[in-house]
Amino acid sequence: VIDQISDPGAPITAVHLGGGALTLPRYVEATRPGSRQQVVELESDLVDFVRKELPWSKQASIRVRHGDAREVLAKFPPGLRGAVDLLVVDVFSGARTPAHVTSVEFYTEAMTLLAPEGVVVVNVADGPGLAFARSQAATLKHTVGHVAALPVSTPPALDASPPGRRSAPFKSGRRGRTLGLHRQLSGRHRRHCGEISTPIQKYFSSETG
Repeated sequence: VIDQISDPGAPITAVHLGGGALTLPRYVEATRPGSRQQVVELESDLVDFVRKELPWSKQASIRVRHGDAREVLAKFPPGLRGAVDLLVVDVFSGARTPAHVTSVEFYTEAMTLLAPEGVVVVNVADGPGLAFARSQAATLKHTVGHVAALPVSTPPALDASPPGRRSAPFKSGRRGRTLGLHRQLSGRHRRHCGEISTPIQKYFSSETG
């Protein structure tokens, strides 16, 4: 998804809600030097550890904000509103995503950050039946308008999802943008992403049928 935003290699503006080891911000910087990125991470100790043991480039324009994703989202500067090309939502408390970052109100606020061609990528982990994934798809469809699921085929040895849960990133965007990205991803990136189901219902029905 990141590779298909804007022109190849062009800098973008990205916001990451949930930072972890800053894997995605590092990737954006490596593939799109000069990108402007904001990272929100609740666990200050984790950020300090990563900064010490796995420091990122000092030349990278990556700003880390400490705090709750929902609270920090409301405090972003006005200049960021309507300017974000990529918004990543990857927030977990243990094996679950906190409810206050899954609501219509949360995504309505998040949408104010997006540029006209902006894309939201949400990492969702769920168990059999995919009830939570279904609810998140409905919420995103209501607030964003266009949603696609990218179920990722991960070798068991590399799968970090909690037992009984499966990770399925969603990507959402303005009208036309999601579908355009999907057409590109379905071809060139199938080998990386596993099978991508065009109507989102196909993915869900395969899990529950």
